[in-house]
Amino acid sequence: MCLAILKFRQKYHINLLSQVQTLVGLFSTSTECHILVQEWPDYYRKVVKEFQFLMHVFSIRDIENLTGIKAHTLRIWEQRYQLMRPTRKPGNHRIYNNDDLKYLLRISALYHRGHRISKIAQSSTEELSRLLLEAQATDDSYLVYINQLLDAAMDFDPLKFEKIIDASLEQYGFVRSIQYVLFPLLIKVGLLWLTDHAVPAQEHFASNIIMKKISVAIENLGTKQFDSRFHVVIFAPLNEFHELPILMMHYLLKERGIKSTYFGSNVSIESLQAYCSKHNVSHFYTHVITHLQKQEPEEFTAELSTMFPQQQIIISGPSTQSIKRHFANVHLIADELYMKSLIDYILNYAKLIRENY
Repeated sequence: MCLAILKFRQKYHINLLSQVQTLVGLFSTSTECHILVQEWPDYYRKVVKEFQFLMHVFSIRDIENLTGIKAHTLRIWEQRYQLMRPTRKPGNHRIYNNDDLKYLLRISALYHRGHRISKIAQSSTEELSRLLLEAQATDDSYLVYINQLLDAAMDFDPLKFEKIIDASLEQYGFVRSIQYVLFPLLIKVGLLWLTDHAVPAQEHFASNIIMKKISVAIENLGTKQFDSRFHVVIFAPLNEFHELPILMMHYLLKERGIKSTYFGSNVSIESLQAYCSKHNVSHFYTHVITHLQKQEPEEFTAELSTMFPQQQIIISGPSTQSIKRHFANVHLIADELYMKSLIDYILNYAKLIRENY
């Protein structure tokens, strides 16, 4: 593998196919891309061809994970109702394309709300759309919104995406929409990305629109009277660029009258030290999803604990599962399901703050 790919992997820590796609799509004029094409032309063509193929192909297990319908059930529906005829690989394994996925997401949303599969299978595309709109207007199921948002994200359709979010906000309110619709949506988009069926741009597309909604909600809170005993600094460490969890924390703490200062992503410990030298800080909160830091999570936690012995430190996110040591001023909130219960953690954290003081 050429040096350009190795450097790119170290810098962005993403899988090979996404590296090539990003190099070609976003950095086509960069030195690294030219080195890749010139030094490894056959390898380049092979990987790009494989990337183009994989971007439009899903296994039956992928479909099961994304729709919540068991592979065995899908096979039965195919035989009994002629629901669809997926393409077959040489080994006779079923493969599905993007259109198949969208179709099955619509079916999944209706099926999980009690519609009979025999009726769904006989419905036209227009009829399915009508049933989904009716379900969205009258149902308490979050799945209808999640699947429709996933459909819009796959197509990079911002107007449709925002319209669906607004409908969810109207029906469920802000916090419930974030917790039960938008975070589960990002889990599904992340699953597509991890299996090379989505590009990082699709995750960024969805995340950025959601972050905009949260930012507007924060602005709408206006100025509140804060409890002077508490001051929480919210940040994501160096090379961690997932802002949604910490931005949501910022909203909920502010909404509950707890003063918080939002540093955002990719923040060094030196920056935190500089801020603490001029301001009284009672707590730090960070959420770590990826493993892009130069330090291991436990080493990073030890440094935070040592550098800020007078502050309480709360760390949440999947990476906390690898932290085995106990630190007196550190509270770990392990999130095994990748943000699924984040808001519960945040509410528990707000309670934890008050209990500690």
